[in-house]
Amino acid sequence: MCKTQSTGSRARVANNGWLAAIFTLLDSRRHACQGDVVRLNTALRDCRRAGRWQHVLTFLKSATCSLGTEPDIVTHNTALTSLGSRKLWQASLALLAALGNGSDIFSFNSLLGTLDNVEQWCWVLQMFRDVRQRRMGDAVTYTSSLRAASKRSRWAEGLDLLQDAQAADIELDLTALNSVANVFEQGSAWMQSSCLLARLPLTTTRPDDPLYNSVLRALGECNRWRDALSSRVTMDSQRISPTTITCNSILRSCADGKWPIILVQLRSFREAAVEADTVTCNTALSMGRYSAWAAMCELLRGARVATVKADTFTYGAACRAFENAGRWQSALLLTQEFTVKARLRASLTVMNSAISACKAAAEWEQALRLLSDLQAQQLLPDAVTYASAIAACEKGSRWVFALLLYEDMALGRVDPDLVVFGSLVSACGQSRNGAMVKAFLESLERRSLEPNLVVANAAITALARCGEWEEASSMLAELLHGSLRLDAITYNAVLNGHAGRGKWSEALGLLAEMCCRGLEPDVVSHSSALSACEEGLRWTQALTNFLHFRGRGLECGIIPHNAAIAALASGARWLQGMEAMAKLKQQGSSATEVTLNSVVSACQRGRQWQVALLLCQGLHASSLRLDPATHNAAILVCAACGQWLSTIDLLQDLHSARHAIDSVAHAAVIDACETNLQHKHAAMLLDAMAEAAVAEVSHTRAHRPGPISGLRRSQGEKARCRCKLRMD
Repeated sequence: MCKTQSTGSRARVANNGWLAAIFTLLDSRRHACQGDVVRLNTALRDCRRAGRWQHVLTFLKSATCSLGTEPDIVTHNTALTSLGSRKLWQASLALLAALGNGSDIFSFNSLLGTLDNVEQWCWVLQMFRDVRQRRMGDAVTYTSSLRAASKRSRWAEGLDLLQDAQAADIELDLTALNSVANVFEQGSAWMQSSCLLARLPLTTTRPDDPLYNSVLRALGECNRWRDALSSRVTMDSQRISPTTITCNSILRSCADGKWPIILVQLRSFREAAVEADTVTCNTALSMGRYSAWAAMCELLRGARVATVKADTFTYGAACRAFENAGRWQSALLLTQEFTVKARLRASLTVMNSAISACKAAAEWEQALRLLSDLQAQQLLPDAVTYASAIAACEKGSRWVFALLLYEDMALGRVDPDLVVFGSLVSACGQSRNGAMVKAFLESLERRSLEPNLVVANAAITALARCGEWEEASSMLAELLHGSLRLDAITYNAVLNGHAGRGKWSEALGLLAEMCCRGLEPDVVSHSSALSACEEGLRWTQALTNFLHFRGRGLECGIIPHNAAIAALASGARWLQGMEAMAKLKQQGSSATEVTLNSVVSACQRGRQWQVALLLCQGLHASSLRLDPATHNAAILVCAACGQWLSTIDLLQDLHSARHAIDSVAHAAVIDACETNLQHKHAAMLLDAMAEAAVAEVSHTRAHRPGPISGLRRSQGEKARCRCKLRMD
């Protein structure tokens, strides 16, 4: 009776395999039959397939005591798979721990798959260490571990996993290789990425576009544009279609502003029907340089008409590119389009880029107008905003406005940075206010800000402009004992001061020190040293330095030649001056009025009136304009040599060109006429001098400064006082 009823129950559940398996186990227990492990595994398998994971755990726990069956590794693996399907990773960990050394590779792979599904990457890597200790592992194990290393951005660990797989002769599939490439991408390991790509022809795995994109992104982060282009060629040869990600990665690799390559790649992707997105446009714009602003305009115009939606970064990058191109007007138009046509919210980044474009062009009025618009749009200016605006005022020689902006920073509680202080120090140097320069340097010290190279160069240059040569030299000496590595600009500022004061020995000493510190003196350095030798009447040292400068193979332009010729003129070395001017013509450079003036001055000191007269007469045959200083020097040498008629001719040339005649030269002509008994000419020249003096007095009275200039000076004084109070 009981047996017949049991048979009927099984018939009713024939359509449910897992129930049938359970009844089979229960029947074996009811009839006191010893159940075997095959029945148990079959029942657990059917329960797993039916999603009855609770029954799986129940029968696994009661198999020995209730069913009289000892579970084997298949039983446990079935349970692990069932738990994994429900993402019960904690229970899976506990079950594997209970197995101990009885687990096999399938057990570990089941657990790794569960941990992978629930994104427990740390546990995946920890479990793989156990697999490695047991010298187990197959392609599935390495794939899960590589994916975990990718998610945890551990590219060094991913490299170890790849090397272990290669040492164990385990061939990884495309999923594993994509994980490896992703790991290398996150670590910017472009060399390892390239090696991975180079090894693929040795395997049976055919790469796909995600693998190439990961490699290209790694190359793009490291600006390896040649390798990126080579990978693109390999993609084409394997007939792998590029994607938008491919395009963006290759553009990113051209970070040095290689605009021809960028434009060629954009055209190539357009022909391949690759659709550009906002990232494509932004990447190309951010790589722009001054030589490609027209191409950048075309790219931005294409972004407007296509499906690409320009965002804040797009407009900011475009403004920065226009800044490099010196197209500040275009940057202003973009700021208007940004809020009106694009209907984007006002952005501080875009406004800062536009103000920076105005700064590069010294358009201080436009920079201040943008600053006012920014505040009207309820945007709070930051240190970058004020730094650009102050730099614009400094470049536009509006030091008063620069100081007023510094006062606004204090009122707005915006902390100035080193860029702000560098611009302020330069502005004070333009105003020849050494006290303000020192005050700003003291403010830097109170704020515990260590001056960088830009601030140090600005401070030394400003002190030199203000005539504070001792302070500039002292600051240079302090910097030499510090950790800051100086450049040629630092030395040139002090050299310029030595040139103005004729400190030739100090100037030559600084040149030698530059060479000892591994710095290359440039044209400005040598020109300043030559000018110092000129002021110090040291033509021998000037000639030696000039010959050394030319012997080093540096480009010797007009400025060093003029400085050297002026130094030779101070020593009456007119013949060497003529040779230097001839060398200048041999190099393809044209002499200037300064060059001619120095040679004529050398002729004056050497009493070579014929040469001086020929040089002045040569002005008519050249493109040089008549220079009063040159003619005055020629007049003096002709007068000293008794050539009164030549002096009158030179004087007539100056009068015809309506140039001011030097009173010393005028007196020399009169004296030459008196000496040679030309009293009539001397009297006429005296009358001309008297008329010129009366005309000059009348002109001075007519252009006497009014109260407006005094008002401007008072505004400047007020700004200085306010900033001084702020710093104190």
